[in-house]
Amino acid sequence: MHRVIIGGAAIMLMLSPTITRAADSPKQAIQSIYTEISAALSRKDVDAVLATCDDGYQAITSSGRVQTDGKEAERQRLEKVFAHSTISDSELVQSVTMMGKDVAVAVKVNYTRTQEAPERGLVGKVHEEGTIRAFWVNHDGTWLLKRERGIHMRTTKTVNGQPIK
Repeated sequence: MHRVIIGGAAIMLMLSPTITRAADSPKQAIQSIYTEISAALSRKDVDAVLATCDDGYQAITSSGRVQTDGKEAERQRLEKVFAHSTISDSELVQSVTMMGKDVAVAVKVNYTRTQEAPERGLVGKVHEEGTIRAFWVNHDGTWLLKRERGIHMRTTKTVNGQPIK
């Protein structure tokens, strides 16, 4: 997840997931939110990331393990990650399937987390790319991320440029 905001524009970005985007198609609206999430992740803005999530948000790994169950669990996970890492990512909505007023979305993701331990002379990177399946709910015109699961993910890890398993 990603979110970033600065100055007066920051307030609009933080609020934007809660603004009704009636003129946008669900695909356009959700792509816009993913763009905001990417910016927030690079800014390490936990609140902006969580503003796009439903209270019952779940993150499920491609192996089926529930990584996060609920918004507060996601807050704790992000705060821990942000304390020692920088994140860059991008998401591209590939398809949207309407399910009543909610949607299932296939999203191409490209995510890199860099963690440095200068006192030990180490730089670690985790890079993931692939497809996630996300379920978004529409609450009175506001799209919120309910659940996401890695479907086809490829992960590479390195320490000081050397691959690790």
